[in-house]
Amino acid sequence: MGYTFGHLAGGVDALEVTGRTYSVWDDNLKGFGLRVTPAGVKSYVIMYRNVHRRQRWMTIGRVGVLTPDQARSRARELLANAQRGADPAADKQAMADAPTMDQLFDRYMEQHVAVHNRASTKMEIDRLLRNHIRPALGRIKVGDLNRDDVARLHHEMRDVPRAANFARAVISKACNLAEKWNLRPEGTNPCKHVNKYPETKRERFLDPDEIARLGKALSKVEEAHTEPQVVILAVHLLVLTGCRLSEVLNLNWTDVDTDHSELRLGVTKSGPRVHSIGQTVSAMLEELQKASSSPWVLPHPGNADKPLQKSTIEKSWRRIRKVADLEGVRLHDLRHTTGTHAARLGANAFLIRDKLGHADVRTTDRYVGRDDGPLKELSDRLEADIKATLDQGSETASSSR
Repeated sequence: MGYTFGHLAGGVDALEVTGRTYSVWDDNLKGFGLRVTPAGVKSYVIMYRNVHRRQRWMTIGRVGVLTPDQARSRARELLANAQRGADPAADKQAMADAPTMDQLFDRYMEQHVAVHNRASTKMEIDRLLRNHIRPALGRIKVGDLNRDDVARLHHEMRDVPRAANFARAVISKACNLAEKWNLRPEGTNPCKHVNKYPETKRERFLDPDEIARLGKALSKVEEAHTEPQVVILAVHLLVLTGCRLSEVLNLNWTDVDTDHSELRLGVTKSGPRVHSIGQTVSAMLEELQKASSSPWVLPHPGNADKPLQKSTIEKSWRRIRKVADLEGVRLHDLRHTTGTHAARLGANAFLIRDKLGHADVRTTDRYVGRDDGPLKELSDRLEADIKATLDQGSETASSSR
């Protein structure tokens, strides 16, 4: 066969299987051999001493997978490296023990996302990891992930540019943490130069005619009992208050102060804050609380001890907006509607900022005490005006029946 393994004359196939593991060694390349196990597995191996003079073994590959020429070439390279002070067997073991991207994502979720991100963000990251990132990158070793791997996944998600960019951001953050945790060399983030896709900024809001159509649709589904009553209430609260969906879903009765026309929001994008409400919402909440046995303002339809779930309201909303002929309108667009309607009533940018609870409110609150009189007045006018428009649609629905 062109290779001399000691006394072996009949080639690799001539090696007999015995009741023990044994090796034969090549006469021409010291440290290169072939090992045979009692199970009949034949593998090419090398044996050498590392810099500490400790004897090390390393399997190169199985007979049949590697040809003798390939095995000898690889053995010569590895043995030469060992002579220069490397430890091929230790390097191979370290590579085998190195964490995968799946393991990095587990640590990222536990030590970063669970600590620093909101529950809704955690759910979105988890969904993105489960559906897109882990299947594509999970088995790759953390140290082996490269720009081509990230760019390929980013390109595969090009039809959903926002999700693609978010996936890139998640991977980038995880890789930055990998550098911090000494799992990758510093400055090797593979997301660098993977350019984000342009995203179309959505600023959809309902005009008065559309608000009336929404009111008509809400009245229709309420009378037909086709949607949970709590969902109909949730939609009213969203468009009347301008709160975010997460803020409304997490609202507990202990957070409601109708005497002072306030909602004390603990879970918000900009941190805990007080949200002013007007007489319309205050009256609505007072009546609702009298009949409620749940700690939640919006309880789950099947379990009053739990809050209304995002998935439940979103499924209902898709059906409600179809009835209202508002296809494509998101629940978050109701918040845009509140802000736009406030502007139509003459509110200035500062009042609208405070009404919607934008992030810079925290900074402002550190230095000045805001006069909440105009804000409460705005809430009164805003809620009354939107409710009147909703009711126009409801009255139209009643008269057409």
